[in-house]
Amino acid sequence: MHNTCNEYVKFFDLDRLPPSHRELFERAQSAIEETLERNSHERARRFDSAPLTLTPAAARQHMDARAEDLAQVRPEWGHATNAFCIVGRRERTRGLFLDRRAFLVSYDPTQDDKNGSILARTMAAVFPVCGGINLEYYFLPRR
Repeated sequence: MHNTCNEYVKFFDLDRLPPSHRELFERAQSAIEETLERNSHERARRFDSAPLTLTPAAARQHMDARAEDLAQVRPEWGHATNAFCIVGRRERTRGLFLDRRAFLVSYDPTQDDKNGSILARTMAAVFPVCGGINLEYYFLPRR
C-alpha cells in the first residue's frame, strides 16, 4: 500500500513470501525506497515550507512531517499537476523530465487485438482518473 501523503509503502503477507523470492523482493523493495525518496524530492520543490536544498532523504522526512501536521489541509498536495497524458510504451518517455505534468500509462500495442480492446479500456479509465486527481484540488483555496 502506497501512502501518498508521507511517501511510504507497506508490504503485506511477507510471511508468505517464498524463500526463493526473498532476494528478488529485497531488490524491488530497495528500488521502491529510492523511488519514494526521489518522488519526495520532486514534490518538495512545490512547497514553500521545503528549502530547495533538501536532499532526497531530507525531502522524504519533510513529507513525513507534513503528513502528520494537522495544519495541512491537503498534505499530499503536489500530486495534482498533470496537464497531459501519455499512453504508450514506457521506453518512449524514460529519462524525460516532465516536471510531474504527465500522467504516464504503459501500453504496448503489440499486446492488443486488432480492435484495440486494451487501448479502449485503458483510455476509458485514464480520463476519469486524471480528471478526478485534478478536480480533487480544483476547489481548494490557492496559496
